[in-house]
Amino acid sequence: MSHNHYLKGNQDAIEKIKTLLESGEQSNIELAFQLIKGGGPTPELTSHLYALSIFYSEDDALKRAAKRYYKSLASKDLYTFTKYKWNVYGEYYNEAKMTKFLTKMAQHEELNGTVLANMAIRYLQKGIKYCLENRTAPPEKILGQFVDHDMLDLDYMSLNELPKEIGHFPEIKYLYLEGNNFSDIPDEIACLTQLQSLSYRDTPLSEEALQKLEKFFPKIFAAQYYMEVIDDINQGRNYDHSLEVLNKVLDLDPTYANAWNDKGRVLQESKRPKAALECYDKYFEFAKLDTDKALSRVNKALALQNLGWEDEVHKTALEAVHILQQIPAGSQDRVYYFSQGLALFFMKDYDQALLAYDQGLKRDKYDGVLWYNKACTYARQHKKDEMLEHLKRAIQLRERFREEAPEDIDFKNYWQNPAFLQAIKDA
Repeated sequence: MSHNHYLKGNQDAIEKIKTLLESGEQSNIELAFQLIKGGGPTPELTSHLYALSIFYSEDDALKRAAKRYYKSLASKDLYTFTKYKWNVYGEYYNEAKMTKFLTKMAQHEELNGTVLANMAIRYLQKGIKYCLENRTAPPEKILGQFVDHDMLDLDYMSLNELPKEIGHFPEIKYLYLEGNNFSDIPDEIACLTQLQSLSYRDTPLSEEALQKLEKFFPKIFAAQYYMEVIDDINQGRNYDHSLEVLNKVLDLDPTYANAWNDKGRVLQESKRPKAALECYDKYFEFAKLDTDKALSRVNKALALQNLGWEDEVHKTALEAVHILQQIPAGSQDRVYYFSQGLALFFMKDYDQALLAYDQGLKRDKYDGVLWYNKACTYARQHKKDEMLEHLKRAIQLRERFREEAPEDIDFKNYWQNPAFLQAIKDA
């Protein structure tokens, strides 16, 4: 055997070259080509070289070299079969097209469909549907190539089934399953104990599958359901539906602080201030930030005011002030100034309350709630012109205040005032 053809019949050397070609490392591919050049091409490398010629995109010179070696190995029939397939890369080939392509290529007896599919994943991150359905490698190995640290992105892979081997990756925190075809979820997904985010839009999960996911990941689903109603709550609409969803959220995650706060808001704005009190205490219990704890106190004080329990209002507002005093200057955000202003308002320190609201508006001049609270404060000071100016601006920013102002106890002295009613109408 001559030195120039040492690869012929040398299976160990051929297998090592295959490993180099499959590695994805440019230096390894260059070494493989040197070995092929010195040892002579062998038909056993045909599929690997074809795969590189169409999937590899890191270096055009290597891609052209792979194509030359492939042409020297391919039979006339095989070359005719593949010669128009040199651009299988990029977004043009989605999973459906890649599956169709790999299926077609595997039909030719001179091509190894398994090799092509596995190298499509290695070089393009495409072909997972074909690989899983045809078992081109162990499912765990196939999925592992799509795990990026703590994320697994299987969006729009057209998968008909989510492999149970997904449970072998407990490090996953972010799981994307959008745009697939499966309706069921394997029980092994419960092994993803660190999961923080899950998306499945455009994947037709059955009711049973969704119930299973709720059971496995209650906090994730609590957060998802909460986000469905937060806009309605902020806009002051659909309170009955919002309350229903919030109860579902809290059944899934009884420690969800923001959900307790917003349940309190919904109950309070639905004229049920007594029921809101417990919610604000729960918010205080589960809140992690001092600003949120202070917010729980001023919201509770507002409910107490609506009940006419003035002594309790002052006591609760004072609790908020003490919490706020512990917050360093660098952490004094919009919530801080909103809470500070409202606490001072309840303590009847109206001038300081206005200064706190102004600090909040410096951070967001379009905050309708702060404009509204300033209007309430001016109303308590009997400063009609300033009250009307700020009320108009609040309504322009948040339509809900058009309905709330005529019933707000802070404007009680103006409920029948023509200028007040006209301002609400014209804002």
